[in-house]
Amino acid sequence: MAAAPMEKESLQLRMPTDQEHTNQKLVDRLVDVVNEAYTFGEAGMWSSEFRRTTADEVEDLLRSKAVLLLEDLSRPADTNILGQVVGKSVGNAEVEVGMLAVAANVRGRGLGSMLMAGAELRARELGAKALRLELLTPRDWDHPEKVKLDSWYRNLCFQPTASGDFRNEFPHLCALLATDVKFTVYIKPL
Repeated sequence: MAAAPMEKESLQLRMPTDQEHTNQKLVDRLVDVVNEAYTFGEAGMWSSEFRRTTADEVEDLLRSKAVLLLEDLSRPADTNILGQVVGKSVGNAEVEVGMLAVAANVRGRGLGSMLMAGAELRARELGAKALRLELLTPRDWDHPEKVKLDSWYRNLCFQPTASGDFRNEFPHLCALLATDVKFTVYIKPL
């Protein structure tokens, strides 16, 4: 059964304000949304100790305004943030998008697409010529959520351009892996 549609007029994409990195409720909400999304989306790929993000990382992203927030203005302040996506300039006139996450109770309602469209608009404002992202996948089996993401990214006009060996690129995280993984770099020209 499809998820109920969202009231789009109450939704707002926005950059963090100057002091939001000090708002502990916001930081905690983002940490929870991101970690829950990655626990779901990468189930079986990591040990139970793995967490995708921390309060310190989220505070830094808010402080540097590297994160785009999706909020529902009709909800109470402690639950109004529904999702986020990070966008960072990485050279070669590219913006790398990552840590895309939507709250579990509103998944399947087009909010990820809304966040990606906002990230693309922001990248264009910054003068980027391309969006870049990486998709982590198991090396020897198909993860159903990762198969969906690959298809979704391709539908958003991202094309796989390179593969990488996670163990070589991120050796400090290898002890937390539950399976052998690889990552694929996707590019979308703007």
